[in-house]
Amino acid sequence: METVGFPSPAGVVLAADLYLPIGDSPPGGHPVVVVCLGWGSVKELMPQWGAALTSMGYAALVPDYRGFGASGGERGRCFPEEHVEDIRAAMGFVAERSELDAGRISLLGVSYGGAVAVAAGVDRRCRLVISVVGYGSGERHLSAIRNAEQWREFRHRVAEDGRRRREGEPSETVDPDEILLRDDEARAWRRRVERQYPHMAFRTTLESAEQILAFRPERHLPYSPSKPAMFIHAGGDTMIPVDESQRMWRRAAGPKRLEVIVGIGHHEVHHGEGFEQVMDHVNDWLSQHLAPDSDAG
Repeated sequence: METVGFPSPAGVVLAADLYLPIGDSPPGGHPVVVVCLGWGSVKELMPQWGAALTSMGYAALVPDYRGFGASGGERGRCFPEEHVEDIRAAMGFVAERSELDAGRISLLGVSYGGAVAVAAGVDRRCRLVISVVGYGSGERHLSAIRNAEQWREFRHRVAEDGRRRREGEPSETVDPDEILLRDDEARAWRRRVERQYPHMAFRTTLESAEQILAFRPERHLPYSPSKPAMFIHAGGDTMIPVDESQRMWRRAAGPKRLEVIVGIGHHEVHHGEGFEQVMDHVNDWLSQHLAPDSDAG
């Protein structure tokens, strides 16, 4: 693994970890999986994903979004469409590396990253998309984790923030948990990873909440019939309902697959048996459509 950097469309430098399979590059370079991170996550959280992908024969590029981790940009600014641009810049970076095959790029995103991957997957350079516990509508996602009263209060608060911004005031700075209401599992996960990676802690704004509400990656579906898409979800996910992956799967036109892993929660896709099952599905899907020894690119 090496840490690399490349410019975003906004001119800030994006930092990424690049994982390469052991040994010489094949003719034309390694097929590449660009990994799209979850909301507020940093690339240091993903070594198991990089290791698993390289063991299958794929290179893995894991960039920090602008505003997060080691990348430049305004701290904590979470505008999903900007992060889609960052992933498209990552695909452009692949073309600059001789050991990588720019003709065989796939996107794999987790949670918020699953939504980003689906939106960025419309790019013609992307050959294949995998969304893990992702969502197709930011509005549905944020409403699903609130009761009716909480939803009304949240929408009113975001709308009032927008009104004040139009009058020249700055957006209100908030704890990200005021936007993404976390259950016990998610709160414990956040505390654990922030102790391990203190630079992952961040504050954001209600303007970011407004942008997430407007983010609807499912509008990019269906893709071309020649672009495969797989949707993997945790059966016990209380943060992002299984229905989100089901909806996107139904909209997809090309080769498509839906896998629901029974008995695991949202963050269990990152470790243990849940992670192993996710990667088994990922390996099978990539082998069918983007095999390391394929000359399809």
